[in-house]
Amino acid sequence: MEIMFLKGNGIDASGMLQVELTRSLPQAALANCPHFIFMPEHYREDNTCRCNDKAHKEMKEWGYKWKSNRWQ
Repeated sequence: MEIMFLKGNGIDASGMLQVELTRSLPQAALANCPHFIFMPEHYREDNTCRCNDKAHKEMKEWGYKWKSNRWQ
């Protein structure tokens, strides 16, 4: 099963919301993340999560702390 991430592009003349697919991920990619983070930018191109990426500064913004070589 694939999880689709969409971005809204506004409303067209008929009143319909226009959306664009920004990324899709296999459900297993989300399930393999220890924090089950549902943000597409949290995943690398190979669909692995970035919980072990110290440069992933959004984790700090989200309240996680770097400890034992991973965000916790």
